[in-house]
Order: sequence, then structure tokens, then C-alpha cells
Amino acid sequence: MKIDIKKGSLVKNTRSDEIGMIVEENTDINDSQYYKVLLDGKIVSWFKPNIETVEKSDERTCRDSRRHLA
Repeated sequence: MKIDIKKGSLVKNTRSDEIGMIVEENTDINDSQYYKVLLDGKIVSWFKPNIETVEKSDERTCRDSRRHLA
């Protein structure tokens, strides 16, 4: 499935349930099956099939959840 992910998009890793922000497509790897994602102040690589975009309603839920964790 092809998803349209833009730089700065808020995304979720479906395997780990982590939320991050797209930095760019990872061109360091030949087949470009990964994106560089900002997660907890670090740049990590996520496998494209494990990424889904976070909808606007989900963004509010994520923001509220982070507030309760602090």
C-alpha cells in the first residue's frame, strides 16, 4: 500500500505504537524502504509498511496523553 507521507507529518509506528515526525525519506538505504523519523529528540529509521499517518483527531488524543504522562 502506498502512503503519501510528507516531511513534518505526524506518524505512528504500527508495531511499536510510538509517535514521531517524518524528517525525510531514508536515502542511505538502496531500496528506500525506510523513513527517517524524529522520535524523543533522536533520528531513527522506520520501515515504511509499519508507518501510518496520525489523523487530526488522533493528534489531540496523543497531545492529551502526553500531558497526563508528564
